[in-house]
Amino acid sequence: MSDRFDPMRVCLRVLAGFLAAASVLAQGDPQSKSESSAPPSALPAPGPLPETSPNTADPAKGAPAPLAIPLVEGFPSFGLQIPDLDERGKPRSICKFGSVSRINDREVRIGDSFVETYTPDGTPDLSMELKEATLDRFTRIFVAHVPVTIRRADFEITGSTMVFNALTKEVRMGGPVKMQLFNLNLGDKSDSEGGAKTQSP
Repeated sequence: MSDRFDPMRVCLRVLAGFLAAASVLAQGDPQSKSESSAPPSALPAPGPLPETSPNTADPAKGAPAPLAIPLVEGFPSFGLQIPDLDERGKPRSICKFGSVSRINDREVRIGDSFVETYTPDGTPDLSMELKEATLDRFTRIFVAHVPVTIRRADFEITGSTMVFNALTKEVRMGGPVKMQLFNLNLGDKSDSEGGAKTQSP
């Protein structure tokens, strides 16, 4: 009879159902599988790096713009005179470069050069001759590993090495250092050797 109960057929159908269910569970959710197996290139890219670094001069924050020195990469320039002007257009310093060449985006190498700084009212202040030195165009820091003499109306100091900040007028001298002072008398007087006059505060 066609309606006769067949236990073997029922067992086969139940077994087929279990096998189908197990296959689905083993494969998991196709959508979640495609998301987890996405290649690394499909992952979100990291955000952009900041456009400026702590070392980048920012005129809006009070830092001066880098000292503009006309140079061609790979070729030194000779006989340049570069003024460094403040926000009012007054000279902070004037650099007379015998030779100047590019080291990197920040630094230049200078030779046989003369640097003179000025007070806020435009009066000449410090002066120095640099046979060999480097200059950071952003910080205005000169570094020399050969003897340098710094002069002002009331003193003269010579050191074997020098680090000089032309913005703050701070200087560090290394090696044997010799200093000579002038005009130690009070008032508007010159010393016995005829040095320049100074005025006491």
